[in-house]
Amino acid sequence: MLSINLYAKFARCSLITLWAAFIMALIISIICHYMGIAGTLKSSANVVCFVLGLPLLVTIQYVHDAVDKVAGQLQVTLDDGVRRRIAPIASQLGSETQIGYYPSAEINAFAISSVFGKKALIAFSTGLLQVANDRQLVAIAAHEIAHINNGDSRNKAFILAFSHAVRMYPCMLSELSKGVLRKFAYVFSIMGAIVAALAFIFPEARDNFAGLLPVLWTFVRILAWPAGMIAVYFVLNRLLEQAYSAYSREREFAADEGGAAMTSTQELISALSLLSDGESQIVSVFDTHPPLAARKKRLGDRIRENSLEIQ
Repeated sequence: MLSINLYAKFARCSLITLWAAFIMALIISIICHYMGIAGTLKSSANVVCFVLGLPLLVTIQYVHDAVDKVAGQLQVTLDDGVRRRIAPIASQLGSETQIGYYPSAEINAFAISSVFGKKALIAFSTGLLQVANDRQLVAIAAHEIAHINNGDSRNKAFILAFSHAVRMYPCMLSELSKGVLRKFAYVFSIMGAIVAALAFIFPEARDNFAGLLPVLWTFVRILAWPAGMIAVYFVLNRLLEQAYSAYSREREFAADEGGAAMTSTQELISALSLLSDGESQIVSVFDTHPPLAARKKRLGDRIRENSLEIQ
């Protein structure tokens, strides 16, 4: 899908644009400060720095030291024995690609690469190393190498950073709105209880309570703003998650294609069957995977297409 694959490029370009605007505003602000220039230019630059600074600085976590960070979190051990098991596709590995394993009973593997530079890591779970034969392990490694060659980990880091930057202020406003609604709900419940009690005790004065309706309606209109902010954030968050998931699924199919080209379609299907039997998936660190059945079906279609071309 061309459109969803362009999402990573859009996220990257958006981040670059925002960072460029932030740096430019920061430079202008510094120049104005040291040259004693005041007025609209300096004020505008300060506002841009303040508004863009917080969400952009938080995005650094997605692009800085990703390989070492993940390796430390999962306790990855680099191992030449694992590298020897995938020797048939060693020529496809980058010069800075590390190979290792991490302790987990799950049948899993992941690939991650640095956003800047060529450093990359492919790691297999100990559970996978125990049950996979060498051909299956090579096929799984080929799938992960395809992820690295396609820049999927890098692109997903850009998407996650972009999503974080976009949702930061709506998230803050949504949480603030929830607090406002909770307080008003508490006040309304007390007021409602008091009005109901008075109407019960003094039934002859019920008509007088009708005068409270305009006041209540005013409160409802005021509360529509925080309620709307919560709804906007909910929709925005869902859209960002759906876009990321759709991109991840499409990249999984592309990695399957790349892995099959490096080994063979039959061997990759065999590896996927192994994973299916273990009720698990090949998971890259940031991936949302499509169903294994759908992936095997696409690979099966690839075999049939190749057979027709040969005939």
